[in-house]
Amino acid sequence: MFASGGFKVQCLSQPSEGNYQRTGLIRQGIAMTRTLIAIAFAAASWFCTSLALQTANADVGADAGPPAVHPDAGPEQTWHFTTYLKGTTAQVRKQLNGEVERLMAKTKATEKAIADDKAAIEAEEKASVERLHQSEPYQKLKADLKASEAERDTARKSGDSQGRLSASARCNRLRASIEQMDNDALAKNTALVEDRGSLHEQTIALKRHQESLEKARKWRDTLLEAIRTSARLKWPLQPGNMGVLGKVTPVQIVDAHSMVIQYEAYEEVGKSGQTEEIQNIDVIPHRVKMIVTGIDTKGMQEKQPITLDKTFTVDKTAEDGKYVVSKTAPSNIDQFFDTVVPLRNVPDEQ
Repeated sequence: MFASGGFKVQCLSQPSEGNYQRTGLIRQGIAMTRTLIAIAFAAASWFCTSLALQTANADVGADAGPPAVHPDAGPEQTWHFTTYLKGTTAQVRKQLNGEVERLMAKTKATEKAIADDKAAIEAEEKASVERLHQSEPYQKLKADLKASEAERDTARKSGDSQGRLSASARCNRLRASIEQMDNDALAKNTALVEDRGSLHEQTIALKRHQESLEKARKWRDTLLEAIRTSARLKWPLQPGNMGVLGKVTPVQIVDAHSMVIQYEAYEEVGKSGQTEEIQNIDVIPHRVKMIVTGIDTKGMQEKQPITLDKTFTVDKTAEDGKYVVSKTAPSNIDQFFDTVVPLRNVPDEQ
């Protein structure tokens, strides 16, 4: 049984005890139990090279912390998050983002096609009307209408009721003929019919692309957040422990390179099922304040959420009880997030 207010979260890997220097389950006060969702790595923690199918440095031990990324570090880091999400960082990026980026491109191209169709329809309608109005039959009808209106006005002034009625009837017939010509000029214009048909099809396609994109984004976000959760700095927050901070909200911007944040350090207490290789992980969240150093706070604002997908190390506990963490040298997981998180604009696939 969980403590009151329990919840679940998702993650893609489970950190090794060696990397996090875990000393057992430690509960503070009446901490609530939650469940995260995790996709288990095929190997050990993301921090050590035993996670990778090919390591950047074969001699880096499991407790050595996050390996620094160097251009000449050897074979490219590979990952095995699930059977459908594995390979090099570039390959995982394509698996994770490919469908979203393809649908983004499709949506953008379809929106442009709709705008082009609307512009073409407007231009062709204007040109069609101008051609009609300049045609001899149309101008003759307009001249006849003008003459009939003059006869009607003369009859009205002279009191000739029969003449006025006859002239009014001719005016109505001529107006109807002119209106019919205007309508036919648009309805029987082949180019207009094609453009309107294209607009209809593109509008339906846009709705379909948007719905598919929403689903693809949701699934991508689920997987990405699960990876991020797996890589989080977890409980206990002992000096030397490492992890990414993920989505946090600055409480106080101290200076150009440090800030105070409210952070939840997850303490894993169990597992509760799997869906599509995504593991439910039961955790107790420990809410703490952190002093984060070694970062660029330019552009950050207090109470405005940010995402720190970088590796941080617990340095110490300050006198006021805050945990002090500092940004470490770039690691493979840093490179992974730098490569995978941003979405790119790609050419539309016809």
